[in-house]
Amino acid sequence: MAEEEKAVIYPCFGGSSSAGVVTALATIEAVKEVGLDKASIGCLAILPTYGEGMRPQMGKVAKVITVDGCPMGCAMKTLGDAGLKTTRNILLTRDIGMDNKPLEVQTESQKDLMHHISAEDIRKAKDIIIKAVLEQ
Repeated sequence: MAEEEKAVIYPCFGGSSSAGVVTALATIEAVKEVGLDKASIGCLAILPTYGEGMRPQMGKVAKVITVDGCPMGCAMKTLGDAGLKTTRNILLTRDIGMDNKPLEVQTESQKDLMHHISAEDIRKAKDIIIKAVLEQ
């Protein structure tokens, strides 16, 4: 796949919620599965400072995909605030019906991160990300 056909995925890794963790894990798994020749993970943190300067680079990619876990839409808003266009926005609470819960340790048995998220949500999110990367 040529550079112009590559997708760049900008996920919100909001680590204080279950949706943020699922977004992170699913995005990494999706890129592993499709390969770096088809997709890469963009850095949201750089956009507020260098967003405008990234326009020439962004013009060389086929798709800009944002993945937000919750309706706050931080990934999509960050790209928009930097003056960059999103080709596709994935919102896990809307698109896979995921519940978003804060990651709070309430009991000794809930210390494990995986207690707060589901493998099924990660799989569903990964699948929808891969579909967005591969669709024409």
